[in-house]
Amino acid sequence: MVFPELSTTGYECGTGVYQLAETATGQSVQYMQNVAKWYRVYLIFKRDQTLKRFIMQPC
Repeated sequence: MVFPELSTTGYECGTGVYQLAETATGQSVQYMQNVAKWYRVYLIFKRDQTLKRFIMQPC
């Protein structure tokens, strides 16, 4: 199952994206992993990620 970009935060987050960004083991990733395991499917989704002190944002 493929989700659209920013499906875990929404597009209207503005500067709030900095507070919503998370690591590769963040809450949204853990939740999606549990859903994928439960339904035995693969999930693809885009999220904002923090890397040390930098925040990666979609182009």
